[in-house]
Amino acid sequence: MTYSDVDARGQAETRGDGAAPAREPYGLDDLTGLTMTAGAISPAMARHMRDTMHFERQRPISDRNVTRLAEEMRRGWFLAGTPIFICTLPDGREYIVNGNHTLEAVHTSGVTVPLVLIRKRVRDMEDAARCYSTFDMQAVRNWKATLLATGFSESLPIPDKVASAVGVIMAGFKYAPNDQFMNKSRHARLEILPDYVKAAHLIKAAMDQSPRPNQRIIERAAILGVALYTARYQPSMAEEFWGGLAKDDGLKANDPRKSLLRFASNHRVTGSNDREMHAKAAALAWNAYFKGQTLDVCKPAQMLTIRILGTPMHKGAA
Repeated sequence: MTYSDVDARGQAETRGDGAAPAREPYGLDDLTGLTMTAGAISPAMARHMRDTMHFERQRPISDRNVTRLAEEMRRGWFLAGTPIFICTLPDGREYIVNGNHTLEAVHTSGVTVPLVLIRKRVRDMEDAARCYSTFDMQAVRNWKATLLATGFSESLPIPDKVASAVGVIMAGFKYAPNDQFMNKSRHARLEILPDYVKAAHLIKAAMDQSPRPNQRIIERAAILGVALYTARYQPSMAEEFWGGLAKDDGLKANDPRKSLLRFASNHRVTGSNDREMHAKAAALAWNAYFKGQTLDVCKPAQMLTIRILGTPMHKGAA
C-alpha cells in the first residue's frame, strides 16, 4: 500500500452517522513536501554539509556532546539511521535544523555512519526557524524509561539508583567535567550494568528491614557506587559492612560505619564536588573497616586519590 492509497482511502471514508469527515490538519502537500533518503555519510560529506547548510540561528555546538557521540560512533554504538532534518527554501537553499551535533561527530570520529536525511520544503527562514524550535522540546527518555525498555527494571533492584551509582563507578568516583563520555553514554553504562546485578541484590538485601533514613543515605549515588563496587569484589564483607551501617543497631561512635552515617547525615549532596566527597568518605570508612580499625571522623578532604581496599582500586584509580 502506498501513501497515495492511504490518502485516497482516507478521503473516501465517512463518519458512522453519514456526515462528511472532519477536515484533516495535514494534506497531500505536507506529504509531497517531504523526502527521505538513507545514505552512508562519510566524515568529508558531514563536514561539507555542516559548512554549507549551517542554520545560523541554532544554539552553539557543544564540544562535549560531539566528543561523546564521536566515541559512540567509533565503538559502533551510535544508532544507525538517526535522522538529520533539513529545511529546503524555495530558492534551493538548505539548512540543517536538527542533527548538527551528529554530523559534527561523524566528522570528528572519522567513521562513515548510515543516516537518514529528511528534507522538508518550507516557505522562508521563519518557517525553518519554527521547524528548528520544535526539536528537543519533548520529554527526554530518562534512565527510568531506558532501564524499563532494556529489561533492567526487572533484573535490578532500585534500578534508577543503581544506574546512577554505576555512572559514578565508571567516572572513577571522581568529578571529571572534561571527561563526560563514560558518564553520559547510555550505551557504555548499559554494557557495564550486568556486572553489578548480583552486587545490587546483595546491597538491597543488606538494607532490608533497616530504617528508611539510613537506606536513603546508602542510595546516594556516590555512596551506593562504593557499596556496589565493594559488593562485587568483597561480597561477604560488604554484606556485613553495609548491612550493619543500614541497621545501625548499637554501633559504637568510632565504628567506621557509624562515622560514615554521621558524615552523610551532616553533609548534603548539592553538586558533583559533593558527590566526590561522599565517595571518598565511603571509601575511608570501608578501608578502616577492612583493616579492622576504628574511625572517629570521616575526613574525605584528606584522601587525595580514592582507594578502595580489597578491590582493583586498592591502589587508587587507574
